[in-house]
Amino acid sequence: TVDIYLEDVPDWIVNAESLGTIRVNAVSEDGEELFVGVAPEAEVDAFLADVAHEEFTGLGGPGTAVAGDTEAGRPDGVDIWVASATSTDTATVTWSMQDGRWALVVMNADASPGVAVDMTVGARIDWLYELGIGLLIAGVLLLGVGVLAIALGAPTRRLDRRRDPHGEPDGGPDPGCRPARPRDRGRP
Repeated sequence: TVDIYLEDVPDWIVNAESLGTIRVNAVSEDGEELFVGVAPEAEVDAFLADVAHEEFTGLGGPGTAVAGDTEAGRPDGVDIWVASATSTDTATVTWSMQDGRWALVVMNADASPGVAVDMTVGARIDWLYELGIGLLIAGVLLLGVGVLAIALGAPTRRLDRRRDPHGEPDGGPDPGCRPARPRDRGRP
C-alpha cells in the first residue's frame, strides 16, 4: 500500500475541488492479473489486517514489511474502492483526489502473494498553470522594481556647464590661469 495524506493541508491552501487527479499505471511483469485500487486508509488497514504485505510511505523508497498469518481476500469482492482497475497487462486507475487519508493498493487480482509490477504514478494539478503564470508576473514586477531602485539609487555625476570667472568650464582651473591673490591690507 502507498499512503496518501491530504487531511493535514488547510482548505485555504488546497481544497477538495482543486486538488487535481492522480493516474497510476501498473504493468504486470510476470503475466499475473493485477489489481490496483484506491480506498480510505482505515478501510484498507481493515482489509489487510493480519495479512503479510509491504507498505510504502513514499514513492521510490524501500517499503516496510508488515507481518501477518492470514491470506488476503480477493480485492474485487470488497466494496471499499473509490477507484480500481484489473488487468493482465496494464491496470490504469485515475482518481480525483479528495480530502482525507487514502491508500493505494497494488496486488494480484486472485490475492496470491508475490507481486511483480512496474508502476508509474502521475499527478495533474489543475491550478499549477495559474500558479506558474502568477509567479512569472510577480517575478517580472520585482525585476522592474529592482531596476528602478538601482536607477534611482545610483550616484550620478552632474556636469555644470556654467563657466567660472576664468572662462573654463566648472571642474578645475586652467593650468595657464593664475589664481588672484588677496590684497595685503597693510600696504597702500
